[in-house]
Amino acid sequence: DPRIKSAVNLDGWTLQGLDHRTSQPMMIVYEGSAAIPHPETGVEGALNTTDKNAVEASLKQHGGIRAFVAGTQHLDFTDQSLFSPFRSLTFTGPIAGQRIREITRGLVLGFFDQTLRRTGRVPIYPEVKMERWPGQ
Repeated sequence: DPRIKSAVNLDGWTLQGLDHRTSQPMMIVYEGSAAIPHPETGVEGALNTTDKNAVEASLKQHGGIRAFVAGTQHLDFTDQSLFSPFRSLTFTGPIAGQRIREITRGLVLGFFDQTLRRTGRVPIYPEVKMERWPGQ
């Protein structure tokens, strides 16, 4: 879609949404365990594998940023981690709710400032493993 100037995906499947991507800047943020290879099984495993391959092909061709945030799980990228002090009830990782809020806000704002306003930069956090893909 030519109206999209820049995009961020917070730990979501792309579901073939990258098939027609061009050179728009993109950052994909994943939970920390996504950086660790593990056996994929069932429907979810098939979707994870298909999506991982599509994301890597898109990043290789068009460039972008892929970030893995240690200590997070999928629901950390929602407000779920702020609901309960009992972490096992929130289906989130061990990272503190306020810390993941700080990291998520910093990554997203920094990326959009850099790609849309042409100011600033994407901040670096010790919990984040960042990969920058130059594209072709």
